[in-house]
Amino acid sequence: LGGSRGGMQSFLLAKAYPHIKAMAVVAGLTDAFSFRDRDEKAKFLLSKLIPDYAHNEEAALKARSAIYWADKLPKSPVLLLHAKDDERVSFDNATKMAAQLKKHGIPHKLVSFENGGHNLRGHQEERKSLILDWFETHLR
Repeated sequence: LGGSRGGMQSFLLAKAYPHIKAMAVVAGLTDAFSFRDRDEKAKFLLSKLIPDYAHNEEAALKARSAIYWADKLPKSPVLLLHAKDDERVSFDNATKMAAQLKKHGIPHKLVSFENGGHNLRGHQEERKSLILDWFETHLR
């Protein structure tokens, strides 16, 4: 389970340890280029959080963007939760990732929320229920 940058980390973990049985990602950053292009503050944040960003920005961002290496992920089911009005991580991250998961035959479910922003404000109980049900279903 990962949210925002933790979603990025979850995909990196799944690629490195393919024995995982299921994943859930909330407002996950799966396309670091879309985040970088948002504004100067985002560029600064990436430069501080991503190794080798200053030396080879393109390679560093691709290495952290799961949409570019979804074929390397295990065939474990992935739950994606994302609000369409997310002000930090564009909703496109979820739709692009869902398309890549589909392309590579990885079972997944994308649950979108019309509102709620980056933290799915107003949807905490539904979020919790979806995640618990997902893991209960796929970890048995």
